[in-house]
Amino acid sequence: MVRQQNYPLILALCLGSKALAQDSDWDWDKNPIRNPDLKSHQNFKPRSMGALGDSMTAGFLAHFQRQTSKLPWNQAWLLTQIAAFGLSQETRFLESPGLSWATGLDSKNIVKSHARRLLSLGLKSGRNVINESVTGDASQELLMSQIHNLNKASRSRFGTQYPDYVTLLIGANDACAETTEEMEDLGTFYARFYMVTEELLWNSPKTHVLVSHLPNIEKIRAIAKDASVFGFDTLGITTCQDLWETINLCPTFTTLSDPLERQKVSTRISQYNQVMSDVTKQLRGRYGDRLRLSKRAYEVEFTPDHLSLDCFHPNARGQNMLSEETWKDSWWSDLANSK
Repeated sequence: MVRQQNYPLILALCLGSKALAQDSDWDWDKNPIRNPDLKSHQNFKPRSMGALGDSMTAGFLAHFQRQTSKLPWNQAWLLTQIAAFGLSQETRFLESPGLSWATGLDSKNIVKSHARRLLSLGLKSGRNVINESVTGDASQELLMSQIHNLNKASRSRFGTQYPDYVTLLIGANDACAETTEEMEDLGTFYARFYMVTEELLWNSPKTHVLVSHLPNIEKIRAIAKDASVFGFDTLGITTCQDLWETINLCPTFTTLSDPLERQKVSTRISQYNQVMSDVTKQLRGRYGDRLRLSKRAYEVEFTPDHLSLDCFHPNARGQNMLSEETWKDSWWSDLANSK
């Protein structure tokens, strides 16, 4: 279990938080802006949206389905993107943010993202949506770059510190490593997550933040490892496990053979989720219902058909399912679903 009582000490020692200092002289009960009446949220309609996170929110490989990878035009597209990635080493060539569960607004309406659902509630257009998620980013990049980039973009485009609505899904790359010993420790993860979440809420009094738990990585590995990888059998790769071992895709997630080591990874993911639950509970005491947590991503029942070419990242179908489940915990699920 994560020992919640140690968090404030860890936070103060690791990074120092203005929040802890403010606790001593700030009367939260008398602050109507940052601790609003819960009833006020039923009429709040976001006019701008932002997303923070990693490859899952960036739509990495979401364009592809393993089942159609043999089609010539799909193979041609993939080779083009791989070539562009090889020349630039920029993952954006393999990202499809238009298919993101959070901000996707693809022209074919493949993914009914949070942003698409908000269009019926006051969100003006895709120009009012910012996705700062980056493939490969962990909590360190969330704190050191993503939050600053979102702030800069929001001030430039909307004239506010942060968008009205922000989704936050982070932590997979904190556990993605060569060995379990290299996974990010809980104290550091807590400190970074706490600071980013409070920054959003403290400096932008209208902003509503929806935090999402991480998916169940071990369950994804288990359902995908024996699935077929279409289009790669001529290279001696017939299953997803073969593919993972060939491309060395995040060893702690895909290629550990020791059940005890895999359990360490699964436990760490659960602990990260617990950290997010605890921080959300703490900050809701200060900021009220402007902060919510969705646990549904961890509970999503993915199948191989929901996974992309690497047998790990969600394809468009998987992204759509993530959106559908996490949206249920938003402030506007009943309103948007009735449109």
